[in-house]
Amino acid sequence: MIIQLFFLLVITKLTLSTNYVIKVNKTGDAVIKLKTIDKLVYINSLPKFGKIYQLSHVYSNYGYQPIKGTLISNSNTLVTGSNNRIYYKYNNYNLVDTFHYNLDMITVVPYDGIIVKSDFLLNNDGWKIVGHYNKGSTYMPYNDRYIVGHDDLININKYGENDNSLWYFEAPEKYYGDLSIAYDGTIEFTLVSYAGNFNNKNTNGNLIELWCEKCKMKLYYPLINFDGKIKNFILILNENRGWYLENDKLTKEKMIYLLKNISKIRILGDWTQWYETIGLDNVLIKIK
Repeated sequence: MIIQLFFLLVITKLTLSTNYVIKVNKTGDAVIKLKTIDKLVYINSLPKFGKIYQLSHVYSNYGYQPIKGTLISNSNTLVTGSNNRIYYKYNNYNLVDTFHYNLDMITVVPYDGIIVKSDFLLNNDGWKIVGHYNKGSTYMPYNDRYIVGHDDLININKYGENDNSLWYFEAPEKYYGDLSIAYDGTIEFTLVSYAGNFNNKNTNGNLIELWCEKCKMKLYYPLINFDGKIKNFILILNENRGWYLENDKLTKEKMIYLLKNISKIRILGDWTQWYETIGLDNVLIKIK
């Protein structure tokens, strides 16, 4: 059983705490070694979407099945498995889960590394249109399950110039908060045009914007080629992979800090200088 392990360092006032990120396997479980310099390891908080167990005696000592031992149902429980190991099992392995031990934290993610996504199988998943007006996006269940935005307002000074009132798809609340584990990972989405003249495109927008409103920072990826045909965008969340910080130089520290405090994510819909209809699908954020 191969477990991929990643970590981020989080500095607090008194301690240096580590957040270890674990990808479970396809069956939604993992044997997790709780790294520490301490002789004893205690579980300080329990996961929300899965369960953790002590290792069975035979697995702990000899590596034989079964793996699962006694359920850990209370915090402040001493870990008894050899090499400070426990067994984790998802109840729902499409969700990010966390628990704490000693001074450190484990973040459990699905085997595919996706920490948040919208596939629009059932509805618009809370996405909305922002810009020159603010309303929910249209869900198209019979058209490849895209969500769709329409341009109903043209604000140009004269023909051939940029639209001054750009509209964007804006992500729902589940995308906001601490996404710092996605540093060096990817944000991905698909766009398609159902109507619009892509011979006259706006040049004054950004492909995607990530906002941290409390720290007054906006991370953006500039426009790249899109002719209206179905296109999958895969953007690496790293300061050296085409991203810019508005009014400041982007560094690794600033990018991780912004990802830790995401308050808005917007994807451009207003690509042309006239009317258009744009579809969005398969939005996801994935760790490396």
